[in-house]
Amino acid sequence: MYVRYILNMIIDSHVHLHTESLLIPLVNSRKYFDRKESNADFLVALADKVGVDKIMCSHMMALVYDMQEGNMEVVKAIDKFPDRVIGYFSIPNMYHDGEFAAKELERFVRTYGFKGLKILHTWEVNGDWTIGNVVIRRRLDSEDFYPIVQKAADLKIPILCHASVDECKGIIETVPDAMLMIAHSGRTISEHGMWSEAIELAKKHDSILLETCSSSWNTGLLERAADAVGAERIIFGTDSPVLNPFPQIDAIKQCDLSNKQKELILGGNMSRILGLKDR
Repeated sequence: MYVRYILNMIIDSHVHLHTESLLIPLVNSRKYFDRKESNADFLVALADKVGVDKIMCSHMMALVYDMQEGNMEVVKAIDKFPDRVIGYFSIPNMYHDGEFAAKELERFVRTYGFKGLKILHTWEVNGDWTIGNVVIRRRLDSEDFYPIVQKAADLKIPILCHASVDECKGIIETVPDAMLMIAHSGRTISEHGMWSEAIELAKKHDSILLETCSSSWNTGLLERAADAVGAERIIFGTDSPVLNPFPQIDAIKQCDLSNKQKELILGGNMSRILGLKDR
Protein backbone atom coordinates (compact mmCIF):
# COMPACT_ATOMS: atom_id res chain seq x y z
CA MET A 1 0.00 0.00 0.00
CA TYR A 2 1.17 3.51 -0.74
CA VAL A 3 2.36 5.64 2.17
CA ARG A 4 -0.32 8.26 2.64
CA TYR A 5 0.14 11.90 3.46
CA ILE A 6 -3.33 13.02 2.31
CA LEU A 7 -5.40 13.13 5.49
CA ASN A 8 -8.94 13.21 4.10
CA MET A 9 -10.95 10.52 2.37
CA ILE A 10 -9.75 9.51 -1.11
CA ILE A 11 -12.51 8.70 -3.60
CA ASP A 12 -11.86 7.25 -7.04
CA SER A 13 -14.70 8.60 -9.19
CA HIS A 14 -14.00 6.47 -12.28
CA VAL A 15 -13.91 2.67 -11.86
CA HIS A 16 -15.32 -0.17 -14.00
CA LEU A 17 -16.77 -3.48 -12.95
CA HIS A 18 -17.00 -6.13 -15.65
CA THR A 19 -17.67 -9.86 -15.81
CA GLU A 20 -16.77 -10.49 -19.45
CA SER A 21 -13.60 -9.93 -21.46
CA LEU A 22 -14.90 -6.55 -22.63
CA LEU A 23 -11.86 -4.56 -21.54
CA ILE A 24 -9.06 -6.90 -22.56
CA PRO A 25 -8.24 -5.22 -25.91
CA LEU A 26 -7.81 -1.89 -24.10
CA VAL A 27 -5.39 -2.83 -21.34
CA ASN A 28 -1.66 -3.39 -21.23
CA SER A 29 -0.37 -4.38 -17.79
CA ARG A 30 -0.72 -8.11 -17.23
CA LYS A 31 -0.13 -8.03 -13.49
CA TYR A 32 -3.39 -6.27 -12.60
CA PHE A 33 -5.34 -5.52 -15.73
CA ASP A 34 -5.21 -8.35 -18.27
CA ARG A 35 -8.08 -10.28 -16.71
CA LYS A 36 -11.43 -11.62 -17.84
CA GLU A 37 -13.20 -10.40 -14.74
CA SER A 38 -12.99 -7.22 -12.70
CA ASN A 39 -15.29 -7.91 -9.78
CA ALA A 40 -15.84 -6.00 -6.56
CA ASP A 41 -13.37 -8.14 -4.61
CA PHE A 42 -10.60 -7.40 -7.09
CA LEU A 43 -11.34 -3.67 -7.32
CA VAL A 44 -11.60 -3.16 -3.54
CA ALA A 45 -8.34 -5.05 -3.02
CA LEU A 46 -6.72 -2.91 -5.70
CA ALA A 47 -8.09 0.25 -4.06
CA ASP A 48 -6.47 -0.88 -0.80
CA LYS A 49 -3.11 -1.16 -2.55
CA VAL A 50 -3.47 2.28 -4.13
CA GLY A 51 -4.71 3.87 -0.89
CA VAL A 52 -8.26 4.69 -2.02
CA ASP A 53 -11.13 4.67 0.48
CA LYS A 54 -14.16 4.53 -1.83
CA ILE A 55 -14.65 3.65 -5.48
CA MET A 56 -17.45 4.92 -7.70
CA CYS A 57 -18.31 2.06 -10.08
CA SER A 58 -20.21 1.56 -13.27
CA HIS A 59 -20.55 -1.81 -14.98
CA MET A 60 -19.35 -2.40 -18.53
CA MET A 61 -22.38 -4.56 -19.29
CA ALA A 62 -24.67 -1.61 -18.51
CA LEU A 63 -22.56 0.73 -20.64
CA VAL A 64 -22.41 -1.41 -23.77
CA TYR A 65 -25.14 -4.06 -23.67
CA ASP A 66 -27.78 -4.59 -20.96
CA MET A 67 -28.93 -1.75 -18.70
CA GLN A 68 -30.88 -3.82 -16.16
CA GLU A 69 -28.44 -6.70 -15.73
CA GLY A 70 -25.36 -4.48 -15.67
CA ASN A 71 -26.74 -2.07 -13.09
CA MET A 72 -27.92 -4.93 -10.89
CA GLU A 73 -24.31 -6.18 -10.85
CA VAL A 74 -23.39 -2.81 -9.34
CA VAL A 75 -26.11 -3.34 -6.71
CA LYS A 76 -24.45 -6.65 -5.78
CA ALA A 77 -21.08 -4.90 -5.41
CA ILE A 78 -22.63 -2.26 -3.14
CA ASP A 79 -24.32 -4.94 -1.04
CA LYS A 80 -20.99 -6.75 -0.60
CA PHE A 81 -18.95 -3.61 0.16
CA PRO A 82 -21.44 -0.97 1.37
CA ASP A 83 -18.72 1.22 2.88
CA ARG A 84 -16.42 1.04 -0.13
CA VAL A 85 -18.47 0.92 -3.36
CA ILE A 86 -20.62 3.79 -4.66
CA GLY A 87 -22.87 3.10 -7.63
CA TYR A 88 -23.17 4.79 -11.00
CA PHE A 89 -26.29 4.06 -13.03
CA SER A 90 -25.29 3.45 -16.66
CA ILE A 91 -27.02 2.99 -20.00
CA PRO A 92 -25.85 1.49 -23.29
CA ASN A 93 -26.21 4.47 -25.57
CA MET A 94 -27.00 2.39 -28.67
CA TYR A 95 -29.88 0.47 -27.08
CA HIS A 96 -32.19 2.43 -24.82
CA ASP A 97 -35.35 4.47 -24.51
CA GLY A 98 -34.49 7.83 -22.92
CA GLU A 99 -37.75 8.21 -20.99
CA PHE A 100 -37.60 4.65 -19.66
CA ALA A 101 -33.92 5.02 -18.76
CA ALA A 102 -34.75 8.20 -16.82
CA LYS A 103 -37.36 6.32 -14.80
CA GLU A 104 -34.91 3.50 -14.14
CA LEU A 105 -32.25 6.00 -13.03
CA GLU A 106 -34.61 7.44 -10.44
CA ARG A 107 -35.59 3.95 -9.27
CA PHE A 108 -31.96 2.91 -8.78
CA VAL A 109 -31.15 6.15 -6.95
CA ARG A 110 -34.11 5.89 -4.58
CA THR A 111 -34.16 2.11 -4.13
CA TYR A 112 -30.47 1.14 -4.20
CA GLY A 113 -28.75 4.38 -3.24
CA PHE A 114 -26.93 5.02 -6.53
CA LYS A 115 -25.23 8.40 -6.46
CA GLY A 116 -24.26 9.15 -10.05
CA LEU A 117 -24.90 8.61 -13.75
CA LYS A 118 -22.25 7.36 -16.20
CA ILE A 119 -22.75 7.92 -19.94
CA LEU A 120 -20.44 6.99 -22.78
CA HIS A 121 -20.54 7.86 -26.46
CA THR A 122 -19.93 5.17 -29.08
CA TRP A 123 -16.95 5.35 -31.40
CA GLU A 124 -15.50 3.34 -34.23
CA VAL A 125 -11.83 2.75 -34.99
CA ASN A 126 -10.91 2.72 -38.67
CA GLY A 127 -7.42 1.22 -38.62
CA ASP A 128 -5.04 1.85 -35.73
CA TRP A 129 -5.73 3.87 -32.58
CA THR A 130 -4.79 7.33 -33.80
CA ILE A 131 -6.85 10.50 -33.60
CA GLY A 132 -7.71 10.62 -37.29
CA ASN A 133 -8.98 7.03 -37.29
CA VAL A 134 -11.37 7.30 -34.33
CA VAL A 135 -14.85 8.43 -35.34
CA ILE A 136 -17.71 9.10 -32.90
CA ARG A 137 -20.73 7.14 -34.12
CA ARG A 138 -23.30 7.82 -31.40
CA ARG A 139 -23.22 11.24 -29.78
CA LEU A 140 -24.53 12.06 -26.32
CA ASP A 141 -25.85 15.54 -27.18
CA SER A 142 -29.01 14.11 -28.76
CA GLU A 143 -32.71 14.37 -28.04
CA ASP A 144 -33.08 10.86 -26.67
CA PHE A 145 -30.29 11.42 -24.13
CA TYR A 146 -31.60 14.66 -22.67
CA PRO A 147 -34.40 13.09 -20.56
CA ILE A 148 -31.92 11.02 -18.54
CA VAL A 149 -29.52 13.97 -18.22
CA GLN A 150 -32.40 16.14 -16.99
CA LYS A 151 -33.44 13.44 -14.53
CA ALA A 152 -29.90 13.32 -13.11
CA ALA A 153 -30.00 17.10 -12.75
CA ASP A 154 -33.37 16.91 -10.97
CA LEU A 155 -31.94 14.26 -8.62
CA LYS A 156 -28.86 16.46 -8.05
CA ILE A 157 -26.42 13.67 -8.82
CA PRO A 158 -23.18 14.04 -10.81
CA ILE A 159 -22.86 12.77 -14.38
CA LEU A 160 -19.57 11.22 -15.46
CA CYS A 161 -19.65 11.97 -19.17
CA HIS A 162 -17.20 10.24 -21.52
CA ALA A 163 -17.76 12.46 -24.54
CA SER A 164 -16.12 15.08 -26.71
CA VAL A 165 -15.93 18.64 -25.46
CA ASP A 166 -18.34 19.60 -28.22
CA GLU A 167 -20.88 17.03 -26.98
CA CYS A 168 -20.47 18.28 -23.41
CA LYS A 169 -21.10 21.80 -24.66
CA GLY A 170 -24.35 20.68 -26.27
CA ILE A 171 -25.45 18.86 -23.13
CA ILE A 172 -24.73 21.69 -20.71
CA GLU A 173 -26.35 24.29 -22.94
CA THR A 174 -29.51 22.17 -23.16
CA VAL A 175 -29.56 21.07 -19.49
CA PRO A 176 -27.65 23.88 -17.73
CA ASP A 177 -28.39 22.58 -14.22
CA ALA A 178 -26.67 19.24 -14.93
CA MET A 179 -23.56 18.54 -12.84
CA LEU A 180 -21.33 17.34 -15.67
CA MET A 181 -17.94 15.74 -15.00
CA ILE A 182 -15.94 15.62 -18.24
CA ALA A 183 -14.26 12.21 -18.12
CA HIS A 184 -10.49 12.34 -18.71
CA SER A 185 -10.83 16.14 -19.01
CA GLY A 186 -11.20 15.44 -22.74
CA ARG A 187 -7.81 13.71 -23.04
CA THR A 188 -8.59 10.53 -24.97
CA ILE A 189 -8.28 9.64 -28.62
CA SER A 190 -12.04 9.61 -29.18
CA GLU A 191 -12.17 13.12 -27.70
CA HIS A 192 -9.14 14.19 -29.78
CA GLY A 193 -7.13 15.09 -26.68
CA MET A 194 -8.99 18.37 -26.21
CA TRP A 195 -8.05 19.06 -22.58
CA SER A 196 -7.44 22.78 -23.10
CA GLU A 197 -10.89 23.10 -24.70
CA ALA A 198 -12.39 21.24 -21.74
CA ILE A 199 -10.87 23.78 -19.37
CA GLU A 200 -12.23 26.65 -21.47
CA LEU A 201 -15.71 25.11 -21.44
CA ALA A 202 -15.53 24.65 -17.67
CA LYS A 203 -14.61 28.34 -17.30
CA LYS A 204 -17.90 29.26 -19.00
CA HIS A 205 -20.13 26.88 -17.03
CA ASP A 206 -19.89 26.60 -13.25
CA SER A 207 -21.65 23.22 -13.20
CA ILE A 208 -18.90 21.53 -15.23
CA LEU A 209 -16.22 19.56 -13.38
CA LEU A 210 -12.99 18.09 -14.76
CA GLU A 211 -12.12 14.44 -14.03
CA THR A 212 -8.42 13.64 -13.98
CA CYS A 213 -7.66 10.15 -15.34
CA SER A 214 -5.75 9.78 -18.58
CA SER A 215 -3.51 7.40 -20.49
CA SER A 216 -1.22 10.37 -21.14
CA TRP A 217 -0.31 13.39 -19.04
CA ASN A 218 0.38 16.90 -20.23
CA THR A 219 2.85 18.86 -18.11
CA GLY A 220 1.05 21.56 -16.15
CA LEU A 221 -2.48 20.40 -16.94
CA LEU A 222 -3.63 20.07 -13.33
CA GLU A 223 -2.02 23.34 -12.37
CA ARG A 224 -3.60 25.10 -15.33
CA ALA A 225 -7.02 23.63 -14.57
CA ALA A 226 -6.80 24.62 -10.90
CA ASP A 227 -5.77 28.13 -11.87
CA ALA A 228 -8.61 28.42 -14.40
CA VAL A 229 -11.57 26.98 -12.47
CA GLY A 230 -10.24 26.23 -8.98
CA ALA A 231 -9.23 22.93 -7.39
CA GLU A 232 -12.81 22.73 -6.08
CA ARG A 233 -13.95 21.68 -9.56
CA ILE A 234 -11.39 18.95 -10.26
CA ILE A 235 -12.33 15.34 -9.49
CA PHE A 236 -9.93 12.41 -9.06
CA GLY A 237 -10.49 9.27 -11.12
CA THR A 238 -8.35 6.39 -12.38
CA ASP A 239 -10.43 4.52 -15.01
CA SER A 240 -9.34 1.35 -13.23
CA PRO A 241 -8.83 -1.37 -14.36
CA VAL A 242 -8.62 -0.03 -17.93
CA LEU A 243 -5.81 2.25 -16.77
CA ASN A 244 -3.24 1.54 -14.08
CA PRO A 245 -4.41 3.48 -10.98
CA PHE A 246 -0.95 3.95 -9.46
CA PRO A 247 0.32 6.64 -11.87
CA GLN A 248 -3.12 8.24 -11.82
CA ILE A 249 -2.95 8.96 -8.10
CA ASP A 250 0.76 9.83 -8.30
CA ALA A 251 -0.03 12.52 -10.86
CA ILE A 252 -2.17 14.27 -8.25
CA LYS A 253 0.21 13.75 -5.34
CA GLN A 254 3.27 14.99 -7.25
CA CYS A 255 1.75 17.99 -9.05
CA ASP A 256 2.61 21.56 -8.13
CA LEU A 257 -0.46 22.29 -6.02
CA SER A 258 -0.87 22.78 -2.29
CA ASN A 259 -1.75 19.85 -0.03
CA LYS A 260 -5.14 21.47 0.56
CA GLN A 261 -5.82 21.56 -3.18
CA LYS A 262 -4.72 17.94 -3.53
CA GLU A 263 -7.03 16.91 -0.69
CA LEU A 264 -9.95 18.57 -2.48
CA ILE A 265 -9.15 16.84 -5.77
CA LEU A 266 -8.52 13.40 -4.27
CA GLY A 267 -11.75 13.24 -2.33
CA GLY A 268 -12.85 16.42 -0.64
CA ASN A 269 -14.79 17.65 -3.64
CA MET A 270 -16.61 14.38 -4.22
CA SER A 271 -17.33 14.02 -0.50
CA ARG A 272 -18.97 17.45 -0.65
CA ILE A 273 -20.95 16.65 -3.81
CA LEU A 274 -22.23 13.33 -2.45
CA GLY A 275 -22.82 14.63 1.07
CA LEU A 276 -20.43 12.13 2.63
CA LYS A 277 -18.90 12.50 6.05
CA ASP A 278 -15.12 12.65 5.95
CA ARG A 279 -12.99 10.48 8.17
